This record gives sequence, C-alpha cells and structure tokens, in this order.
Amino acid sequence: MKKVISLIIVICIVFSSVAVLAEEETEVKKYDDFVYITEGDRNVIIGTDAFGETLISNTKDNSKSQSDYFTYDEADDNVTITGLGDNAPMDIVIPGEINGKKVILETDAFEYEKIESVIIEEGITEIPQKCFYNCKNLKSVILPDSVTVLGYLAFANSGIEEIALPEFVENSGYSTFFECSSLKRVDLNNAKSVGLFSFRYCDSLETVTHSGNLTGIADFAFAGCSGLRNIDLSTVESFGKNVFQGCGSLSFVNLQSLKEWEGFYSEDVDDESMMLKSQGFYSHHTYSDPAEYKALLLGTSIDTVRIRFPETEDEELGVIFINSTVKNIVFDNFPENINRWEFYSAKSIDTSMNRKVKLEKKHKGFTIYGKDDGVREYAEMVGAEYRELIDITVDGKTLYSDVLPYIKNDRTLVPMRAIFEALGAEVSWDDATKTAIGKKGGVEVKITIGENVLYKSGEAIELDAAAEITNDRTMVPVRAISEAFGSTVEWDNDTKTAVITN
Repeated sequence: MKKVISLIIVICIVFSSVAVLAEEETEVKKYDDFVYITEGDRNVIIGTDAFGETLISNTKDNSKSQSDYFTYDEADDNVTITGLGDNAPMDIVIPGEINGKKVILETDAFEYEKIESVIIEEGITEIPQKCFYNCKNLKSVILPDSVTVLGYLAFANSGIEEIALPEFVENSGYSTFFECSSLKRVDLNNAKSVGLFSFRYCDSLETVTHSGNLTGIADFAFAGCSGLRNIDLSTVESFGKNVFQGCGSLSFVNLQSLKEWEGFYSEDVDDESMMLKSQGFYSHHTYSDPAEYKALLLGTSIDTVRIRFPETEDEELGVIFINSTVKNIVFDNFPENINRWEFYSAKSIDTSMNRKVKLEKKHKGFTIYGKDDGVREYAEMVGAEYRELIDITVDGKTLYSDVLPYIKNDRTLVPMRAIFEALGAEVSWDDATKTAIGKKGGVEVKITIGENVLYKSGEAIELDAAAEITNDRTMVPVRAISEAFGSTVEWDNDTKTAVITN
C-alpha cells in the first residue's frame, strides 16, 4: 500500500512539474511585427505579419549566438555576412550587428540555400543583388524599416508567399521578385515606383496594395501576373511598356492621375493597319494619314476603365484605342478643348518594337459614365449609353471597384466585398444560402441575395433594396451595411457621392 501511495505521489510531482514547465514555455512574447512562444531552447513564431495572418514557424537555438550561423568577414567598422554556416537552421534571424559592428550582406550570400524563413533585424540597409536568389523553400521574409534598397534579383525565383516593403523603400527594384511563382500578396507601403520587371511572371500574385505614394510603374513590372485582380492605380502618373501584359484576371483600371502611358498589351499581330510610337500617351499615325493624336491602349481583359484627361492645350486631344472586352468608360472630367475622342476595338496587337495594331471603330456597346453635361453630350453624339456616375468615399478615400455602384429603388448598391473591406470588416460567403457575412468588432452582419432584410447580430433590419448579383459581383445597399457597422452616411447630391465616416 505504501508503494502505491509513493507511486501516486511521484506521478503527481512529475505532472505538476510538466504543467509548470509548459506554463513557463508558452509565455507569449513580442518582437516587432510578430509574437512568439518559447519551447525549451527554441523560439516559435505564432504571431502576425503586415497582412495580419499567421506566419510559418521560425525557430532558433538559444544556446548559440545568431552570428554562429553565418560565415562572415570582419573589418574595422563592419561585418559582411557571406553565407550560412554548417549548422544553420532552416529558419534564420539575420542580426543587424555582430561584435558591435554594422552588418552588411554580400551579393549572392544565400543564393540557392534551402532556408524556409528569414527575419532581418534593424540596422541592415540593403538587400543586395541575388541575395536570396532561387531560395525555393523560402516562404516568409520580414524586412526591417532600416532597409532602403532592394537589389537586382534579390528574391527572384524564391518561394515567398507575401511581402511587405519597408517604410523607406522608394522603388521596388529591378527584377527583385522576378518569377516568384508562389507570391500572392504585395504591400508596396510608401514606395513611389515599381521597378523594371519587378514582379514579372509572379503568376499567383492576386493583390497589390500601397499607401498612396505610388506614382510610376516601369516596363514589364507586372507582365505575366496572370492572377492579378486588385491593384489601385489611382495615384499613378506614368506607366512603362507592357506593364500588364498577360494579366488576364485584371478587369478594372483607374487612371485618374495618368499623365504618361505606354500601354496594356496581350495579343499577337494581325495586320499593318496602324503603327504606334511612344510619345507621352501613345501617339499614332496611319500610313494614309500621318496626323498624330494622343492615344491610350488597353489590354484584352479590361472591361472597365476610369480616366481623367490630362491638362493640355491641344486643339485635338486625341484618340483612345481599346479592345472589344471594354464595356464601361468612366470620365472624371471632359475638357472643352476635346474635339475628337474616338473609341476603337483593337483586334490584334504586336508587342514587338513595331507596335502594330488592327483597329475597328466602335461606339455602340459601351456604357459611358460621367457627372457633367460634356460627358452626356459626348455619349449621345457617339450613340453610347450614358449613366450618371455614383461615387463612394470612406473616410475621405474614394472606393473603387470593378463593378460600378448604381442606384436602385433610391438606394445605392455597391460590391459587397469592396464595402466590407473598406469598413474594416472580415468577409465570408455562404454559397449554399447565397449569404454574405461581415464581422467587425463583435458585430456580425448577414445579407442574403434576393431578400429585403439584413441581420445585424441576429436582429432583422428591413431594406428598401435587396442584395443582388451583377456581373458576378454581390451588390449590397451601402447605407444599410455602413450603418450596421456603426458608420455614418451622408449623400452629396452635387457630386453624386455617398460620404461614409467609418
């Protein structure tokens, strides 16, 4: 009996010790943009990155200094990391200092290595040429705000799935993320420009965000990004050649700030009926008519384009060339000195230096949106359908979407996902019941297609206009959704704008 009691006591002590140890090892700690727990002699990241999603686990051996994992050359005032040491883990933290000296990364330092995640500490200012080139297993990268330069092919051909550029990086670099086929989301942060070939052939890339400083995109920057659906171009003033070549999923472009344009391309040459040459907007001439006009050329996946005309004193401000998929043209302004704006369907486009296109004049089949008499008169003149443009602003920022807002039963309807995300709500869709669900701050909003009722945390609210499907988008009443989440909505009749304060 005593042996049994002793055994029970021993077991209790063991389990008690394990419980205490587990409690000590699961303390949540924070480092920059993520949180982690300590398990024995290893730290495991469990927190979030700039996009608010769980990172892959990152581990390190606490018994060693981080400098033990690298080969490096030490100078009087800095240390240059040249590669990985023999016993480096697959998840590494690159220190900003070694032996009290500033760390510099060497060109090609980690090329072809099998590392899986990288955290770079404050102090490092440049990711040099091909530093992480062809790191196929590399899924997660966290860059510090001290980094200001991203070198040629720095992360090209790597396996990273999302990236947030540091705060002070002004240009995304030349071919920096070339052929990162697993890359899905990019936050350009405060970058002013996207470099040549920066994201070319990132065919899984779906969303590109930025803080509003983006003004320029260089040649082929997103060419081959066949999955790209969402990118705000409203601040961009200049585009290079073939920027969105092969972006077959991109359906909406907002060109309100456009001053220089080099073109969207995606088809093969068919005829020599038209030659284009670069001159601000594309200039063009035919062999029979050498007169030149400003022009805009769009790619074959675009169905909605929004444009603000550049300030010019030209008597004839030019020609827009578009292809047969475009259905909606949105004019933000319509200068009085425009004497000729023609719309064409580009049947074929040559992406070579000759830039040849075969054109067919087309006006019918378009819907033209605007807010002034000039746009209405132009639509009537060319025989296109005219609709009044409705705008939505959230905290002063215009909400852009691939399906334009419209009024039904005196209520403004907007794409469900666009308004939910603009209000900061998490969005989900129940396909079985055709119900859109948004959650924010303890409030759950549900709205079902075809029903004149909205549910706010279970409470039924009657609607004047039911949710409906338009062009494969769920359209919902903007006032009802916004007010359900506690926002205020005002209508500016002069500008035809729903003003939301979140």
